[in-house]
Amino acid sequence: MNGINTPLCDFQKNIIHAATITGYNVQGIFCPTFGIATDLFCCQQALFNGAAFEGTRALQRKIQEFHENSDPGSTMLVIPHSRGAIYTRNALMDSPAHLRKKVDILAIAPGAFINRVLCNDVKHIRSMFDPVPKLNISGLWRCRDAIITLYPDVNSPYLDHEFISPTYVGSIENETKRYMRK
Repeated sequence: MNGINTPLCDFQKNIIHAATITGYNVQGIFCPTFGIATDLFCCQQALFNGAAFEGTRALQRKIQEFHENSDPGSTMLVIPHSRGAIYTRNALMDSPAHLRKKVDILAIAPGAFINRVLCNDVKHIRSMFDPVPKLNISGLWRCRDAIITLYPDVNSPYLDHEFISPTYVGSIENETKRYMRK
């Protein structure tokens, strides 16, 4: 699930990027952009008021579908980016516990931090030079044991927030391999 101000073509590039890094088939949930102002307003409503927009409901449907079609002990890996982490958190908060326990999270440059009690397992990956995760101060503190902070790659932009940033490549690859070995 993508962040704000992400047009469909960039979302598709992110999905291809994730599949290339991980070596696995990747599915995504596209949350369309409505312009920076509207996207920021929706993020604020989701982060502070628990608003559930279409991406939140789409993820809940995916989790339910996974539960219905998978072995009892299996889990699914969700890799949200930025706003996608907010929507993922809200989807989990509004889902029954037996479904939440089927979900592992690897949040990249998260707009919100997801408490471990909401899922089977969670890791948040952030860059030191990404201002977005710093906006969720209480989440930074509450989830500090599930946060990996990276030094930016030399080829990364100064505001290191993009999903396709070279900073995140190694962590996405390593954490995905760790998940698949479980």
